[in-house]
Amino acid sequence: MGSSNLKTKYCEFDTGRSERPTQLAWCVDAENIHKSDALIVTYPCLLLVIGTSGDSNAYTYDPAIYLIPEMDCVRILTNGYHEMIQKIPKCVTNIFAINSQAPSSFLFEAHKKFLEKSHQSNEYLCLIKDNLIQAVDECIRAAGYETDSEAQKSLIKAAYFGKAFCAHHNPENYNMMCRVIRVLNSIRHPKVGIPLTYRQFNHLKSNVILDRLVFRKHYALAIQIAKHLKLPESRILEHWAFHLVIYDKNDDDVAKKITEKFYNPTALGVSFCNIAKKAQEIGRTKLATMLLEQEPKASARVPLLLKLGENKKALLSAIYSGDTDLVYMVILQLKETTQLADFQMTIRSYPNAHNLFKKYCSQYNVSALKDIFTQEDDFLSQAEFSLCDGLTDIAGLETNLLLTILKLILRSFCP
Repeated sequence: MGSSNLKTKYCEFDTGRSERPTQLAWCVDAENIHKSDALIVTYPCLLLVIGTSGDSNAYTYDPAIYLIPEMDCVRILTNGYHEMIQKIPKCVTNIFAINSQAPSSFLFEAHKKFLEKSHQSNEYLCLIKDNLIQAVDECIRAAGYETDSEAQKSLIKAAYFGKAFCAHHNPENYNMMCRVIRVLNSIRHPKVGIPLTYRQFNHLKSNVILDRLVFRKHYALAIQIAKHLKLPESRILEHWAFHLVIYDKNDDDVAKKITEKFYNPTALGVSFCNIAKKAQEIGRTKLATMLLEQEPKASARVPLLLKLGENKKALLSAIYSGDTDLVYMVILQLKETTQLADFQMTIRSYPNAHNLFKKYCSQYNVSALKDIFTQEDDFLSQAEFSLCDGLTDIAGLETNLLLTILKLILRSFCP
């Protein structure tokens, strides 16, 4: 065995077998990814772990063995189980090695003696009083590298025990490690099947873990982890809603479930419009309309209602929002996409929108305004319009004053 640049020779090892190995994989150091301390060699029914110093261990396996080298370990897959080979991190070795003199080892022993109600606990603490913070931090790190829950508890309790004697210890690392360990244990469960190491978890980041859980439809676990790590739940809930929209064919049930789950969409950061768009894409227009009725933002709701052909609902939503720009947008789109008679019938049903359309016509389409006055038998407005039209060629302040007086006179004759 040697380095990748062929300049350094580590050792020579005789496997004692005549056939070629089926697979070779380097086992990388968990604390130093640029350093490999062992080579994993597989033969049918046999696995060899060969250290760079020449020492080795042999393990018997099923005929089918497959190695997956990763950033800090080598995974072993067989027909029946999944195992992992990893170099023991230094922080774990410092605590559990025989005759270890590390402060973290003494702290661990002090906690054990404390549970036994032995006076030796105080003696161990006195030995490491100058390095107590270092011992606590190392116990916290070691708990993250452990995969056995009992070992994790022992190390975390030892760190908590030592932390009580540190006046200036920052609890942030301790609290975060407790959260991460709970998450790792949850995703390592056989029903979930994501056995990540602590280093891999830190490398992938929490959002990637949540995405993997969502992809596997573990929505409840993903939401609990997001809450535990104080991350937003909106992406998880939206993905759950998309899945419901695609696979649940009862529109009423889907709308009810989504509405109940998104009880406060503003706080959750979830938009009903995104889910309604998904429903529209797969042709479920009724469901899309039902979901849009729950969307609190009119600026997001109205354009999609127009796409769905719900013109009256779009116009009504725009009017209730009090946003004149939104009302104008609906009016102009209706004018372009519907027949004139249908447009006029629709617009007359909503006085606010009708008045805004008149105002628009007075500035940009005077002939359309005149037609509106004629159709409505609004003789006063027709007279005012004729006066304005007749005086357009005359300029000056006197003309404006005269026009105002004439309008007042006309209105005095009309109830």
